[in-house]
Amino acid sequence: MHANDLDLTSEQVSELASPDALAAFFATLGYDTSDRALLSPEAVGLAGEAAAAIKRVELLSEDPEQFLRVVFAQPKALTAKARNDLVRVLGRSNRDHLLVLAADFDTLEFVFLDKRKGVRKGPASGERIHVVPKTITSAAALRHGSTCASCGASPGPATTAWNRRRQVLRS
Repeated sequence: MHANDLDLTSEQVSELASPDALAAFFATLGYDTSDRALLSPEAVGLAGEAAAAIKRVELLSEDPEQFLRVVFAQPKALTAKARNDLVRVLGRSNRDHLLVLAADFDTLEFVFLDKRKGVRKGPASGERIHVVPKTITSAAALRHGSTCASCGASPGPATTAWNRRRQVLRS
């Protein structure tokens, strides 16, 4: 666990070029990556065309209370449809997820599934959980709170939500 945020260099970000490198990155951030597990697309809830679009799914980390899971997915192509299909099925669970997507590791997407309570109107009224994916497409934005000196990327709302979730889990 780190008392302060980590300052990432562009070199460290460029080294995120495999599932093993991603696991090492999350271990550096204080996540337990000792129980990594390969999953099938069907095991996470995908079927048919949505499952066929995914080459690999791996659980990189899960906290001891099974509250937050870090999942890596490698789609055949990094598309909004592949991301949204994964967000839809992972959002159904009671757990929070940080989804890391990379087709060829040229572009990484870090997607925090932010679950918000909402009120459903109409005949099926009542409370419902609305999943709002918060996506960071520039890995350098993970500096958690300031602009990256190397590339100028700055964190968005997903970084703030992710930091809050990390602080809750660590306390």
